[in-house]
Amino acid sequence: MANAIRTALFAAALVLVVIVPPSAMASADPGVPTTGATVLGAGFSGKPFVLDGDMVIETIGLYESIRDYQDATNPDWVAWYDHALGGLWEHVLHDDGLLVALRGDLRPGFEVVDLSDPGNPVGLADVDANLFESGWLGDQALIVSGEDFLLAYDLVDPTEPVFASFRVLGLHAQSRWFSEWNSRLYIIDHDATLRVFDITTPLQPVDLGTVSLAGDRIDAMVAGDGVLYALVAGGGALDLVTYDLTDPLDPRETSRTNHTAAAGAVGLQLCAADELLLAGSSDALIRAYDVSDPTRLVEGYELPLVAEHLDVSDNRVFVMTGQDVRIFPRTAAAEQPGAPVVRSRLPRLQTIDGDGPVQIGQLHGDRNLIVPIDASNPRHPKVGAPFDTGLRGAFYYADDIGLMVTLNGSFQLVDLSVPLEPDWLGSVDLPRVYFFRAALTGEVAVLETGSIDVELRFYDLTDPMEPHFRTKVYDYGLQDIEGDIMVCSRSDRIRIYDVSDLDDPRFVRQVFFDDAVQEVHLHQYHAYVLVRDLSGARRIHSVRLTDPAYPVVLGSVELNHNAGELDAHDGRLYTYGYHICQIIDVADPEHLEIVAEFPAYGHTGPGLAFNGDVTTVGGWLVSMRDDGLSVSAAPDQIPTVASRLEPAYPNPLNPSTNIAFTVGSAQELTLAVHDVRGRLVAHLATGRFEAGRHTVRWNGEDSTGLPVASGVYLVRLHGKGLDASGTVTVVK
Repeated sequence: MANAIRTALFAAALVLVVIVPPSAMASADPGVPTTGATVLGAGFSGKPFVLDGDMVIETIGLYESIRDYQDATNPDWVAWYDHALGGLWEHVLHDDGLLVALRGDLRPGFEVVDLSDPGNPVGLADVDANLFESGWLGDQALIVSGEDFLLAYDLVDPTEPVFASFRVLGLHAQSRWFSEWNSRLYIIDHDATLRVFDITTPLQPVDLGTVSLAGDRIDAMVAGDGVLYALVAGGGALDLVTYDLTDPLDPRETSRTNHTAAAGAVGLQLCAADELLLAGSSDALIRAYDVSDPTRLVEGYELPLVAEHLDVSDNRVFVMTGQDVRIFPRTAAAEQPGAPVVRSRLPRLQTIDGDGPVQIGQLHGDRNLIVPIDASNPRHPKVGAPFDTGLRGAFYYADDIGLMVTLNGSFQLVDLSVPLEPDWLGSVDLPRVYFFRAALTGEVAVLETGSIDVELRFYDLTDPMEPHFRTKVYDYGLQDIEGDIMVCSRSDRIRIYDVSDLDDPRFVRQVFFDDAVQEVHLHQYHAYVLVRDLSGARRIHSVRLTDPAYPVVLGSVELNHNAGELDAHDGRLYTYGYHICQIIDVADPEHLEIVAEFPAYGHTGPGLAFNGDVTTVGGWLVSMRDDGLSVSAAPDQIPTVASRLEPAYPNPLNPSTNIAFTVGSAQELTLAVHDVRGRLVAHLATGRFEAGRHTVRWNGEDSTGLPVASGVYLVRLHGKGLDASGTVTVVK
């Protein structure tokens, strides 16, 4: 009687929860339109769900990447789907171009996405409902389950899912492993008991009853052609069992083989594709089975992996374990597959910066670490080995120098002239102050610090191994520095400094605005000032600073998003915030024009890095092409680090040496000599070099014409898309 009352009360409550009023069921936000820019790819990898052929959608919960894995070593990136505002995706169902994603408990419910064109996923509906841990999709219907209920939704109009029916089930907190054959739906009801539904009319599934199997519990199951495969635990072992489904209410066991005898092993994954069946368990065992004869399973190859997720495409086997997705070639069960391609889930970045194919990011979860980002192939940016700066704090970058500043004002300089091989430079310890903000060029660092009074401290970086304190100014609101100009801000103004003399920075003028100043970025002797009015609207003003004593406000443009950061590159100003990036053409600062808009970093992290016309957005490394700039080179044409510079000859230098290099296409390059501490010794050549081989002679003199001392020197050739280095020894 108590159980009956509980069931009735639960059913009544369930109706109230599930039958969501129209106001709570909204069409999905189509997201930020991409105009004037092209999404190229994303570096992140996640749980792979096979869509069709070798097409896969990889989900990390907030962002999804669609890739074609015909070539597993270099999969073709197809599309990126950003639903960061919609909640975490935990499980994906797919049928006939329609995708349903079940969300986690942070915002339970589901989303419906049109994937008829995988290159252009379109959000159709976003439903707030119960927490669903598994389900089935087909015939324009969605059937999902929770711990003790089953619900059906009508997807005839996928933009407006309509609740159709519900059923009460046995209590089962794990996946029910929906398996369908011949209009019969088999799910785990509880323990080793199946529940069977007739889904001839899927919106009104008919409960045909329960069936108990031989065992203590069912861990996983999947339907084949007229059979059901199940990982069944019992008697201290985990067995793979085949059931004949000729009589849907009386599944008949036709074969049973021991998958593992490991005590306490749990079945984690089961996946069937034609004559191949893959079973994974918690004791780090994935075993392949030949199921060409379902009544006699034949054991095949083994993979010593814990499969958190398994899926099989036409030519690939996908295994997710830990933070890695391992992509094996699909073979017959009797044939051991070759070595997998391993794609690791990328760490979240706090920020990214740089100009060229190899860029620099700061890790979000471990902020003392910086990592090189190889963006030479913008469709697949990759993260290199981390470098520990020794300090945990805010990271700044300019002209091949990194600056890591801690809260107490201490800072460490890092040599990033060869981004794949960072090295320490000088450091400063200021234990009795607090750090607020920094601005950096290749020669000057300014820190806004304070204990009682806030001050701007100027450091000369001419010798980056020994940063030299020059002076301080009592001011605050540091924004940016470029050349001889520094800008600070107040609530309604910017304050302009002449810093041509680091021993005597001079305040020269301030410019007032009607609205609150949020951010300032200096670019080509213009200040671009982001302001916000009382309504929250944002606007960019351009201010000419060629003569900082007489600043001139030239033009402005209104933004349509909550920008919070500014950056500039190649005559473009990039404004980005919580979820959007807008690109403004500033070639004519009097007439600012918004030329592009695309989804930015969402919840991930700020920062932009540039490689020609390609922008790498921080966080999950999404790459965008600015369609208004010249088309960048194909990935295999982009020079990579240390690939174009020949060894100096003769070496050691006696009395001179020839330095030869080859460039693939005409470009601006600089050839210079540095000592082992990174200090510039001599500029050997600067200018535009045509495609082909070039030779420059160095006679062992510094930039003043004096002979250098004996020792090892670094020869560096660098320009856009090329950063190569070698060594030469001087012996006297």
